[in-house]
Amino acid sequence: MSKQFDTISPRSMSKEHLLFANKIIIKRSQIHRWGVFAREKISKYEIIEESPYFFIPSEEMKLSPSSLPYSYDLYDNFIIGMGNSGLYNHSFNPNVEYEIDKVNEVMRHYAIKEINVGEELTLDYGEENAKNFGEETQINKE
Repeated sequence: MSKQFDTISPRSMSKEHLLFANKIIIKRSQIHRWGVFAREKISKYEIIEESPYFFIPSEEMKLSPSSLPYSYDLYDNFIIGMGNSGLYNHSFNPNVEYEIDKVNEVMRHYAIKEINVGEELTLDYGEENAKNFGEETQINKE
């Protein structure tokens, strides 16, 4: 999927609650089934949401390969995010990236460019992972 960051920063200190932007809505997508859309304008670098994840060792993922397209790579192992993390569709011209906060065991999705109202929030799954979803997610590279 997108770039990964092994983050320990002031934002990564032990947290009591997670951030969730009320600026998003889930609705049907022209890209693939459901998607995440901007309900309000989202600024560049604004955190969209933080969601817990669960860790899956690569040996276990081999036993359940159908989960692979919905997981995020983490150093030859995998995580599956909760919250809306599985609903960000693919684009080779994404407007969202994520980072992994291992201290709090959360994924943090944030905007990498300004996102307008009604626009779908997308991640770049990478060429190989995008193939898992077939041609309907193959957005032209820009």
